[in-house]
Amino acid sequence: MPQLGKTVGPHPADYRVRFLSDSVATARAIDALRRGWPVCIDGVLTVLPIETADDPRLAEFDRNARANLLISSGRAITMKLANQREAATPDAPVMIQREPWIDLTAATALANPATDLAHPLQGPYRAMVCLAPDAAQAALLLARHAGLLPAFFVRSGAVADAANLSSSDVAGWDAPHRFQIAARARLPVSACETAEIVAFRTPEAANEQVALIIGQPDGHAPLVRLHSECLTGDVLGSLKCDCG
Repeated sequence: MPQLGKTVGPHPADYRVRFLSDSVATARAIDALRRGWPVCIDGVLTVLPIETADDPRLAEFDRNARANLLISSGRAITMKLANQREAATPDAPVMIQREPWIDLTAATALANPATDLAHPLQGPYRAMVCLAPDAAQAALLLARHAGLLPAFFVRSGAVADAANLSSSDVAGWDAPHRFQIAARARLPVSACETAEIVAFRTPEAANEQVALIIGQPDGHAPLVRLHSECLTGDVLGSLKCDCG
């Protein structure tokens, strides 16, 4: 007779369930935003990034074209919305009421400051009370971690197939103590032949931050210059780039 397998008895609901760490959940949410997928925060707010969305994804996310928009307070000030009470709080997320004429093209123009000269006349926009400010603020911060414009289509509650995480997960993503040195090497440059280059990142990050160190620590606070990468200008020497 064939041997019977071991009897399996009752188990708790979390039996063999693999729980994601906070940092892994955040990493997956960042990846989702870059792919134009929705992300749900705290179970109360689901966001779709305007920059990486397309018309089919927006239609699937918001079949009735009623999803409002979420932007940063800085962008709201640029768009002259801070005179509205709901958009007047500094550093607070700003919710914009969706109007029938605000399609993906119009939302992109609202979100992207690089196109302001091409769209000099926008609006009128109506600011709304943000009912989930903590989740909304976490969404804007998550967009910055993803390297995207901090602007979203938003829906209340959870949406099927959306990545899930909590606002507290986002807050601790780039805490200084989480960064580790990935590699370091001597890199002679025209300004200093003894310079050293150091690459560092968090354990889940797919990209590194790089520091070029000139001189040696002497106990005093070093002079630091922060520089955002411009591939075409820095690496390829493009004559078109003027970002400085």
